[in-house]
Amino acid sequence: MGNGMSNVMTTMRTDRSPEMQAVIDQVEVKLIEERLAQWITVETAGGRSPDPKEIARKRKELANNPVRGSIAWLARQLHLKKQAVSRWDTVPVERVPMVSAVTGLPRHKIRPDKPDIYPAPIEERGRKGK
Repeated sequence: MGNGMSNVMTTMRTDRSPEMQAVIDQVEVKLIEERLAQWITVETAGGRSPDPKEIARKRKELANNPVRGSIAWLARQLHLKKQAVSRWDTVPVERVPMVSAVTGLPRHKIRPDKPDIYPAPIEERGRKGK
């Protein structure tokens, strides 16, 4: 990711699939951006306009601190209970379209084990390891 978010600190559950962890990581990026936007709103409401370097510093600061609430945020977006989402080791097939819409992750990346339902784009099908 070119936005400085690649070093988001996450705690990976051992029973979570890599694809589910990617969903959680993407949610954490969205939460960081949401918190950054809130910070900018507060700063500008005080009559101050933060410069780009200051915004970059704040983004890095947010990315270097553990993000809490990613499961709860995802559950709220999906209109589900946090406990239900926290039990997922992979995203249920019927939830993939909404998770994709919320996170921006392509469906085939969320459930690569279901190529018959969520096929990769033609240009990716011949590549291995993607």
